Amino acid sequence: RRLEGHTAWVTCLAVGLDGTVYTASRDQTIRVWSEDGAHIRTLIGHGGAVYALAVGLNDKLFCGSIDTTIQVWSTQ
Repeated sequence: RRLEGHTAWVTCLAVGLDGTVYTASRDQTIRVWSEDGAHIRTLIGHGGAVYALAVGLNDKLFCGSIDTTIQVWSTQ
């Protein structure tokens, strides 16, 4: 299945233990997808391309951007 929705290059992805897929892009967003590829939501907040994703413990998603920040989101 093809996951579409970003408006610029996809730079990285991460998969949670529950199968949720997280994708980051040069469009400054993180998209959240179900295991079967359905779009769940879009996380907006960075002021530059997002180049790093990591799924942490306690339902946290860490996102690093060229804007020199790391944002922490809840995966719930």
